Amino acid sequence: MNQKKLVLRIGKTLQQKASPKIAAGSKHYFKETIQPRGIKLPAVRAFEKELWKELKNEIDLKQALGLTEALFETGYMEDPFLGMGMVRRFEKEFDAKTFSRFEKWVDRYITNWAHCDDLCAHLIAPTIKQNPVLVKKMQKWPFSPNRWKRRASIVSFVPLAGKGLFEKEIVETAEKLLSDQEDDLVHKGNGWVLRELGKHNQKRLLAFLKKHRSRIPRVTMRYALERTPKHLKKGL
Repeated sequence: MNQKKLVLRIGKTLQQKASPKIAAGSKHYFKETIQPRGIKLPAVRAFEKELWKELKNEIDLKQALGLTEALFETGYMEDPFLGMGMVRRFEKEFDAKTFSRFEKWVDRYITNWAHCDDLCAHLIAPTIKQNPVLVKKMQKWPFSPNRWKRRASIVSFVPLAGKGLFEKEIVETAEKLLSDQEDDLVHKGNGWVLRELGKHNQKRLLAFLKKHRSRIPRVTMRYALERTPKHLKKGL
């Protein structure tokens, strides 16, 4: 597999599918500056699926990781989603080394909530599920100066919280993030995971919210209580 040629091919194909109207509209969802080609995510996923059928016998995890980094470096919004989708196909091989690579991506490449959440939900989450000891490496993330690392510290638990996994670690991380009183995207991520936690353990969610209600940002509380029955919201 020639990575350089493949990146150029991917870029050319995605650009052919691009729409200026979609590109302009997608910018409204981000406060950060993004460079969209103008392709909806399902179309990117569909192209990745086609490409995988062609490459599956000649690409491995190492190459998929390198390809994704090259796609991040194009600067286009849509390109990394294709790469991360291909990396996701090697989920069973994720280990401590893979986790370290993903952490570097958070530090180096993540500049918006969409890339952050895709990386967290589809790559970091399955990695820590298969290797629970790696959660210890995330203990300092809530205090990082990098807002995306702070968001990643909690959003990585989204697919796991509703299944009753890592409850202790989720509550501990959510509490650490209460010291962040400024970043709206961190507040929303925190509330999102707490809401998922409540699907499995409403009692634990309410106990956390009552204990820290004076410190919890309004948006975090709102997100956390979205699925909570009205009669249980009293006092919050």
